Amino acid sequence: MNEKPFLSIVIPAYKEEKRIHKILDAVIDYEKEHDFAIEVVVVIDGTPDNTAQAAEKYKERIKGLKIIDRKENKGKGYTVKEGMLAASGEYIIFVDADNATPIEQVDKLLKYHDEYQVMI
Repeated sequence: MNEKPFLSIVIPAYKEEKRIHKILDAVIDYEKEHDFAIEVVVVIDGTPDNTAQAAEKYKERIKGLKIIDRKENKGKGYTVKEGMLAASGEYIIFVDADNATPIEQVDKLLKYHDEYQVMI
């Protein structure tokens, strides 16, 4: 990715082999609907399954995909922080790997990006 991404999406992942495709497919659809650069940082939290391999399958389809495959489980908070530190976007969000909050909800936050430094 040549340009600095406008939006970085951090996805902490533990035992998500069977579900990670949902969020990554949603990111692909989201990216098609927006004309800004997106970076996706998937942080694998020492999971015993094949979450990393499942995410790797998306390298061709998501140009700004970074995968951090940590072998030791350190918990969600540590994993989110690691992803945030690895992200390079102007704006950084994190979403759960199960897409519990649909990625499209980000648009509700982005319309206020000039007004606030932090949005939860």
